[in-house]
Amino acid sequence: MVKRSALIAVLVTAASTGQALAGSCSSDAGPRVDWSGCSKPRLMLTGIDFSASNFEGANLTGTDFRGSTLDSSVFYKADISRVSFRDSSLNGANFEKATGLRTSFDGANAQGVNFQKSEFNRSSFNKANLAGANMTKADVARGSFQGANLERVPFVLANISRTNFAGANLSGVDFRNAFTYNANFENTDLSGVKNLEQQQLDVACGNEATVLPQGLKKPERWDCEE
Repeated sequence: MVKRSALIAVLVTAASTGQALAGSCSSDAGPRVDWSGCSKPRLMLTGIDFSASNFEGANLTGTDFRGSTLDSSVFYKADISRVSFRDSSLNGANFEKATGLRTSFDGANAQGVNFQKSEFNRSSFNKANLAGANMTKADVARGSFQGANLERVPFVLANISRTNFAGANLSGVDFRNAFTYNANFENTDLSGVKNLEQQQLDVACGNEATVLPQGLKKPERWDCEE
């Protein structure tokens, strides 16, 4: 009887706070939904308010979140391959240790997002606002950040090999110990970046419009290899 009363109390508390119970995979889409550990692939979820929702460990492959609001939502260790977050709002979201191949964040407003230790190979962040996001130890090889706002983003120990930063705002970006092989800095101002070493620049590429940080020089091989 005591255990039953305790369970009822939990249900009442969850209902009163508007929070879904953990792992409620049948819950309707909406703010604060808890789809942690759920399988939700290839769904059309465009233009929906998912603020402060929980997708930890979920399988979301191929799902379309275009234009949705996902501020402060959790995608920790989620599988989000081929997911579209195009033009969505992701401010303060947590993608730590999430994995995604060919995932699109194009045009997203994703300020302060945590991408630590995430894997987003061949993914695109073109024209996204990622100011203050954390890319520490992230793997974004062969990705694209063309025209993105990356102000104050740390790419510390990140894999950015063959990643395209053409035209991105890199003011205050920290490249300490980042792997930069064939990273594309064409038409990019690098003068405001931090901890970029000559040896990192030597294996990267750019063009005559690339502005170098003080103390660094143009490498002998400058054009990106095909």
